[in-house]
Amino acid sequence: MSDCVETTFYRDQWGYGHFKRVRFGKKINLTHVLAWIDANGRLPGEGMCICHHCDNPSCVNPEHLFEATHHENILDMVAKGRQNMQLKTHCRQGHLYDEANTRVYRGSRYCRKCDLFRARRRRKQAVSQ
Repeated sequence: MSDCVETTFYRDQWGYGHFKRVRFGKKINLTHVLAWIDANGRLPGEGMCICHHCDNPSCVNPEHLFEATHHENILDMVAKGRQNMQLKTHCRQGHLYDEANTRVYRGSRYCRKCDLFRARRRRKQAVSQ
């Protein structure tokens, strides 16, 4: 695969390039989507988005772009270890997410220590009422 070609236009806080242009009667403002349309001569299909093989949001190299559903894009992100929650090593209270302290429910991680503190607080409030 060739090297990334990064956009020279404005980049948002996530690194995606923006440049407004009308293509096929639609306002398109993401530079990687414009690059994909220019290379393929058509809009992405209904319910489809343009994703990066290279995981570089500012890349506009058409060889690095592919069409996928939002769900497929999320699965690709998780498989590559780029999903934000996967990168967290501690809960909000600073407890480590390890095997002993992590409970997984419906695909989300929960801190067992925080669960225990919440349960104790609820029991204490129930007794005092």
